[in-house]
Amino acid sequence: MHQKDWDKEHKKLIAEEKAFLKAGKKDKKNFLTQKVEQYVPESVCDKLNAAFVKGFELVFSKGAPIVEKTYSKTKYEEDFKIHRFTMETRKRNGLSGFKKKANSASRRNILISGAEGACFGVLGIGLPDIPVFIGVLMKTVQEIALSYGYDYNTEEEKIFMLKLIRTAMSQGEFRIAENRSMGKLICGIENETRSLNEEIAATAKVLSDRLLYLKFIQGIPLVGLVGGLSDFTVTKEISGYARLVYKKRFLRKLWKEREGQI
Repeated sequence: MHQKDWDKEHKKLIAEEKAFLKAGKKDKKNFLTQKVEQYVPESVCDKLNAAFVKGFELVFSKGAPIVEKTYSKTKYEEDFKIHRFTMETRKRNGLSGFKKKANSASRRNILISGAEGACFGVLGIGLPDIPVFIGVLMKTVQEIALSYGYDYNTEEEKIFMLKLIRTAMSQGEFRIAENRSMGKLICGIENETRSLNEEIAATAKVLSDRLLYLKFIQGIPLVGLVGGLSDFTVTKEISGYARLVYKKRFLRKLWKEREGQI
């Protein structure tokens, strides 16, 4: 990848990151949501948080083979090699092949998540929907990771993906701090200190706080359709940030290769 192409992609990345941080300044909860949440029993908050923790644990311990059956990991690995060869031989500039693959995976999974959430919402199913929702989330991030040549089966990579999800769901100063931490992690300036279980707990807390009201009303038949559609919105936000993070990580890798550091 030549300097001109690298500079072009880097400028795009900076613009995307600024947009991500700007979007995080807006409070995702409207006035009605904030008022209603005051009356949601604490026991419901605890149950929702526990459901997210168990959902992640289930997907990581037993759900991986099931998730992988929904796409061809081998095909992603082969496509990555083709895109890498194409980029290196200058038949196509930049990261177009990698980005198209990641974008395609995102669009497909966002639609799946929306359909799944709407279906459970119409039926009035709230908490039982969470393992399925998490399965789609992890499928989305995994496919984006594969698009840029990163495997996800190590504990280190699972922690990285959870931190990515947590950052995507954060807001305000917390989003700025977590995004900065992600950047340091990618550059090797900072090491992740949390264990997998600790990262699961931290990520579950952020997700449950963000989705408390929406998952609460999702348990009400028909009315729950509104809550169910939150799966669509959240998956869209997380997939957008995942594409940004893995592109940044891949660009960093290309730069290090160019400088002969790896």
